[in-house]
Parts: sequence; structure tokens; C-alpha cells
Amino acid sequence: MAINKLSTTKIARLISDSKFFGKVQRVNDGNKLYICAEANGNAHWEFRYRKPFNGKDTYMRIGSYPFVGIADARKEIQHYHQALHNGIDPWLVKSGVIESIEYAGNVTFSDYCKHYFSENPKRWAKNTIKDKTGIVENHLAKIIGSSPLKSLTLNVIWDALNTIESGNVRNKALVLICTILNYASVKGGLVDSIETDKLKEYFRKPKSKNYPAMKPEEVGELINGFVHSNTSILVFLLFLWQLHLLLRPGEAASSEHENINLAERKLVIANLKNDSEHCIPLTESAIRIFTFVTKYFPDEKYLFPGNSKAGCIGAGTVGHAIRNNLNLKGKMTAHGTRSIGSTKLHEDLVPSHVVEACLSHIDSNSVRAAYYRDNFYGPRVKVMEEWSDFIDLQLKTVVSNSNEDSHLIEVITAIIS
Repeated sequence: MAINKLSTTKIARLISDSKFFGKVQRVNDGNKLYICAEANGNAHWEFRYRKPFNGKDTYMRIGSYPFVGIADARKEIQHYHQALHNGIDPWLVKSGVIESIEYAGNVTFSDYCKHYFSENPKRWAKNTIKDKTGIVENHLAKIIGSSPLKSLTLNVIWDALNTIESGNVRNKALVLICTILNYASVKGGLVDSIETDKLKEYFRKPKSKNYPAMKPEEVGELINGFVHSNTSILVFLLFLWQLHLLLRPGEAASSEHENINLAERKLVIANLKNDSEHCIPLTESAIRIFTFVTKYFPDEKYLFPGNSKAGCIGAGTVGHAIRNNLNLKGKMTAHGTRSIGSTKLHEDLVPSHVVEACLSHIDSNSVRAAYYRDNFYGPRVKVMEEWSDFIDLQLKTVVSNSNEDSHLIEVITAIIS
């Protein structure tokens, strides 16, 4: 095949024709290098090749023309041909995973994990990447982090997983290793085929356990426990905010003023579970809590200011108070407030899909979810008000039965009056 067919004149004519006819055109310069002229008048270089591990045709962009000139493009693809000659996918060179062809066999597990997280092919949320990065740094790096990908075997991975005591973390680590190695295999050149699925037979996913939670009829007892403890006012208000709105602990602690719309009576949160926004109806009681907090604990950004790195109160604060101040370890957790709400709403015969929406869960019925994109906001307004009324009734009962002075009784009285 003839090579170096293109010139600046030919490329200029090609770009002009593509723009005039409104269509994309590609011309081969030879040696697997193509110029692609787009309908909008732009142009870029492409290197077209077959993946070394499966023989499938593919291509990658290697720069825009004229920022990358003809001579530079021809020079750049020489590295990619060298990679192909060594059985390495040129993409690994282009993306910077390997610094040189000679370095390819020494790419370590930790190095490739960093690249994988920055590439983020699964489009994980930031919190998910943070969690998985922690698994690598805290549990895997010390065992296999410095090991070249090509040297990893089932035995090596087995030994690394066996050093992790927590069954839940061990399972997450196994899934992460499988995901990363499969990706490295698909991209080609850095890892030999490892049948990691075999390990799943021996490291089974632990059975999920429900968060310990009290019953709806014990909410008064729970509130009374706070009243007779040394829990601070701000932490107690956070507990009530979380309870009224059925928020996850992290969502409640990080509530921001800019996400609270009093005019429309709603709180907008970034759903940590499914990486989307979720609107929560603000009940009368929740608005009274908001008013009280902003009056006595003013902060420009967060409703519940604290000493965490973000500037808000810690997500584990309510859970710590329940365990240590109320001595309810094993009986109740911060996340258990959602379980109480779910149980109560189901007992009141609220439709399951509305209950799940109140908890900001993804609707298992994908067709219904497609039609009700507001996640049943209208029905939730009434349901959440009834739930808040139930909580207020428990608060009033605690106040009426209290025979001693308490700083939290004064707070409750101010909120429900």
C-alpha cells in the first residue's frame, strides 16, 4: 500500500468538500493513519488498528488538525505500531497507562487502579470512587499494589483477599479486582486472562443484615432517651430532621441552605445511592425545625454546622449519640429511623411504591418509574405530613410525661408549640 498520500492541499480540499456536502469523509494517509474531515469544517487524525488480544477493528483519535500537523501525526503513530508489534494495545500508550513500551510489563496493580478510577468507564459517582479507592489503599495495596498486572494469578489474589477480615469488604474487594482486571484484559496488552469468577465460588457475598431499629410504637421511648441524655441541642435537632424527612444520616448532616426551598416547601438532595436528585416535601414540623436551627445555629452553607472537613456536622453523629448517650447499641441505629418510618407507613397501608419513593429508593418497576419521573411527589406530600404528625404526637407525649427540667424538653416545646 502506498503511504504518505496526504498533503496540506489535499486536506484543505477534503475539509472544504465535507463542509459543502455536509458529511464526514475519511482519507487514508497509509500506515493505518487517517484524516477525518467533519461536516462542520473541523478535522482530526485517527489511527485505525486491530486489537491484539481479540483481532477486532477499532480506532482512536490522536489529535485535531491542524494543531497536530501531518509530520507530527505520522511520527506519533510509529509508537503505536511498536506497541502493536509487542502485543500491546496502542490505547494504553496514548492514555498514559504505560510510560514506554518497555515499561508495559511492569505496570502495577496500584498504578492501573489509579488510571481506572480517573478513566471511570462505569461512570461511578464520586462517593463510589472514594469508597473503592479506600479499598485499594487500605486493603489491597500492601499485598498486591506493587505487583505487575501480568504477574497476578488466582493464588496471589486469593492470598490478598484472605488478609481482609470483614466479609463485606472482602466481597467488595473481589468484585473490584474482577472489574479492573477484566477492563485491563479488554483493553489488551497488560494482563493475561485470569478466570477471576472462579474465586466467587469461595468468597461468597455475605448475607445482608438489616439495620437494628426500634418499632414505631417505641419512637416515644427513643425520644425520651434523648431527653434524659447529655445529647447536645444541635445533635437532637439533627435527629429530628432526619426522622421527620426519612433522610439517610449523610443526607441529613450535609443539608445545605441552598437546597431548601421554603416557597415550594421542598428539600432537594443529591441521592447518594443512585447519583440523582431527589425532592423531599418539607412538612410543617420540618419547617419549624429549620427555623429553630437557623435562628440559634446560623451558618452560611450548612443547616447543621460542624467540625468535619466539609464544614457540616459528621454523618455519624446521631449514630454515636444513639449508641453511647442512649446505650442502644444493637437495638437502634441512625439509619434505623428510616426503617421505623417504612414500617409505620406500611402499617398505615400506604402503597409500597410511595413508601419507597419517600425513602428515595429507585422504583423496581422501570416502566412506572419512566412515567412518574417526579417519584410520586404529590402523594408523598400527604404521607410525609401524616408521618410528621405521628412524630409530633410522640413529642407531645414525652413533654406531658416529663417531670424534670431538661434543655431538650425546652427545645421540643418551642418546636411543637
